[in-house]
Amino acid sequence: MPKLLENDYYRVDYDEERDLVIVRRSATVLPQPEMGAQVLAMVLSAALPYAGTPMLSDLRLAKATNDPRYEDAIRPQLIRMRELFPLTARVVKTASGRLQILRMARERKDSRLSAVFTDEAEALAFLEANRPPRSRK
Repeated sequence: MPKLLENDYYRVDYDEERDLVIVRRSATVLPQPEMGAQVLAMVLSAALPYAGTPMLSDLRLAKATNDPRYEDAIRPQLIRMRELFPLTARVVKTASGRLQILRMARERKDSRLSAVFTDEAEALAFLEANRPPRSRK
């Protein structure tokens, strides 16, 4: 599985077998809100060659925060991520994490299906069931 990016905050891989991008958030806390936008920009840059493929976003290790400064800082990058990767499943640790992700999607006026799971296997099954037909390579 090719590693596209790894830093203190994220690891981004391309799963060739499943033809999807996997973004895993680490437990390292961002020291300031602006860094959230910067590191998400790096994630998007690394994943850009695979735009349009499904994306699994694993947020289980991230420390929960509902600080509006962080949410405001990352909102533009999250909007761009949804534009580039319209079929996305997020994996969170708790039901409250799921509610937070859904709230943030509502606030961004993201009316597309927001698939948030607490089980990675369910998230992968969702991506496979909802992906557009694969083109022949």
